[in-house]
Amino acid sequence: MGLAAGEESGALVHITWYLETQTVHRFAALPAWLGEDMTVYRGDNQDPAFIAKIRKLSSQEQDWPQHILNDDGYFRVL
Repeated sequence: MGLAAGEESGALVHITWYLETQTVHRFAALPAWLGEDMTVYRGDNQDPAFIAKIRKLSSQEQDWPQHILNDDGYFRVL
């Protein structure tokens, strides 16, 4: 199993890998601003302009409620 964070956006990703079945289950908790419009996250995460844009959005926009995305569907934590 693993855990990763989107350093620029504040997104949190959890991946569980089941060895016996060789399957994966993924969960991602997205800040509210990113959950509303994920198109802003298109780009090269190594590009300084992209990083600056995402850092600016994350510092100015609302974090909560977190939007949860997983392999089984999408729902919002209230």
